[in-house]
Amino acid sequence: MKKLLLLAVVVFVAASCEKPKGDELYMYAQDFEVLSQDWVPYPNAAAPDYYYFTFRMNRLTSKVCEIGEVTVTRYTDDGQAALPETLYNYEDGEGRWSENISYDYAPGEITFKFASSNFNRMPGDMNFRVVLNY
Repeated sequence: MKKLLLLAVVVFVAASCEKPKGDELYMYAQDFEVLSQDWVPYPNAAAPDYYYFTFRMNRLTSKVCEIGEVTVTRYTDDGQAALPETLYNYEDGEGRWSENISYDYAPGEITFKFASSNFNRMPGDMNFRVVLNY
């Protein structure tokens, strides 16, 4: 009888160790390239406050936007830099200024933004990695 009781306890404990269903984590990564000529000035080309470029991203669903996480990095010569990013103290014959690189997203799209305190400075080619966790 004791062996039967011990066997029942072992079976109960083993059955209790099952992994819960529905708690999986999904990750998706995609790279994007924005060429210097593709940046769009906002509000207009004569006096832009910032530049932007929007990509369609079908994997960026409303579910990801509501309960997931979106992270973006910019590829640099040294590796990757997390966004938003502020770069300071560039000297290019025009003094010092700062550059801000950021992003916005909504279901189905991601927008990269570039702003400079030196309004004469236009963005160059940039490569980004977007990672979705949900």
